[in-house]
Amino acid sequence: MEADAGDSLRQITERLEQLAGELADATDEERTAELVREASKLAAEAGEEVERVLRRGTDPSGGPDGPAGPAQPGESADEGGTGNA
Repeated sequence: MEADAGDSLRQITERLEQLAGELADATDEERTAELVREASKLAAEAGEEVERVLRRGTDPSGGPDGPAGPAQPGESADEGGTGNA
């Protein structure tokens, strides 16, 4: 699955590079705002993908969220709500 994550991150990076070039040439404020919104959305997607990869890398079960699901705000990934404290 990490190959899929790598492909996804590569595609996002390529699109962000294209957007950077378009932003450098953009003269219309509306088009600039549109490009910035797309870049922001892609950056958020990249961050989420990185988090998924990191969770898989630290999850002993190998699943994307572990046996108890994703860690909730305020609890570490080790706590995860399994009751195995």
